[in-house]
Amino acid sequence: KQICSLPLESGMCRAGHQAWGFSPEKRQCIRFTWGGCDGNKNRFETKQACEEFCSFDETELESLGANQSEFEEVQGVCSCKCPKCSDP
Repeated sequence: KQICSLPLESGMCRAGHQAWGFSPEKRQCIRFTWGGCDGNKNRFETKQACEEFCSFDETELESLGANQSEFEEVQGVCSCKCPKCSDP
């Protein structure tokens, strides 16, 4: 059920399909717009399919919420320390 803790991603395309994904923060399946390509597996065709796959008890929901918060806190903090291509 790691899929249900993934962020909702619309992908790079712009087709505008309606999809459902699980939001650990809101503790429920929510509707979002998927572009038609890319994204991740936290995407379902119906709310019912999302709810059936991402059904959690209260303890599991607490855990998912904590993981999501930790992810959001570190997002954007990392930096790349790669040598330039022209370096020997």
